[in-house]
Amino acid sequence: MIEFSGYLSGEAEKHFWKKSKAFGMKLFLAAVIIVFPIVLHWTLQLQHYIALGIYGIALVAGVLLILLNPQSKKDKKALTPNRIFTDGETITCVTEKCTETKFIGDEKLVLDYGEFYELVFPFGKVSHNFICQKSLLTSGTLEEFEKLFEGKIVSH
Repeated sequence: MIEFSGYLSGEAEKHFWKKSKAFGMKLFLAAVIIVFPIVLHWTLQLQHYIALGIYGIALVAGVLLILLNPQSKKDKKALTPNRIFTDGETITCVTEKCTETKFIGDEKLVLDYGEFYELVFPFGKVSHNFICQKSLLTSGTLEEFEKLFEGKIVSH
């Protein structure tokens, strides 16, 4: 069993929040792209131009909320991975708010940033939670971890 236990810090934590913000922005933009044509058609057909203005204001507010990320330190800590472990078949990320499990082999690649690894999953299985800070390794070895993902590790 390989386990990383503890909260991310330093470059790993900065990278996690950068990825988290980008993930949120992509989800928001996907929702906008899907909903905008419907709202535009509806407002033009019914001539509800005020609704179009409200939608525009909501778009700007959504972007600002994602970019400014007005969360307290307590809220951020609750969303930050504090335990990532593998049983050889799956890898699990645990935060105070949720637990997420992926099959080993589903990852597209593993980026080695020196201080930490980032597991990158393909579209449909995307997750920004799997950031494994090397200094938080409490069970197993880095060599065992790298052997588990052999052929998929890329230095970044």
